Amino acid sequence: MAKLLSGRLPRLNVGITSYSENLITLDVVGISSLSHVVLDGTVTAGGSPGSDGQYLVSTGIGVTWGSLSTLRNSYSTIASASQTIFTVNYNVGFVDIFINGVRLTSSEYTATNGTTIVLSEACFGGESVDILAYNTSATGVAPNMIDAPSNSSDSGIPGQTAYDSSYFYICVAPNTWKRTALSNW
Repeated sequence: MAKLLSGRLPRLNVGITSYSENLITLDVVGISSLSHVVLDGTVTAGGSPGSDGQYLVSTGIGVTWGSLSTLRNSYSTIASASQTIFTVNYNVGFVDIFINGVRLTSSEYTATNGTTIVLSEACFGGESVDILAYNTSATGVAPNMIDAPSNSSDSGIPGQTAYDSSYFYICVAPNTWKRTALSNW
């Protein structure tokens, strides 16, 4: 059995295969418990450092990186003169609309079909429009997934995605779509 020194307190830990006094390397086999650990570098699981915001999840025989589901998707655009319609995928009843930072009440817009938001009054043009579409576990559909665009300049908000039997589409800028072909594998 290896002896692990933690600060000034010696500890006996079963399953530790090696320990480096320079605190760079600690190999652990099996189930072990560590407390008061400060990580000051890269943590890897399965050879991967993971991505920003991920957390470690037990697989029963080790750990892997996990990600939280997205609570909401946000869309920002600048309104054009007389614009009343905004196309965004959302869950009905789970959307907030802000114009120049002011949240609209539900009487100031119509959002009943999951893809189109219609303002009760037209924009002057130049207003900052922010739409927050909240996810719900009941739908099982990502709020940013919409019907496939018919051409690369179809209306869309950056971040929206779509697919059909041949292509996967993503909106990369207001009303600007790119696509990639799907293939069997």
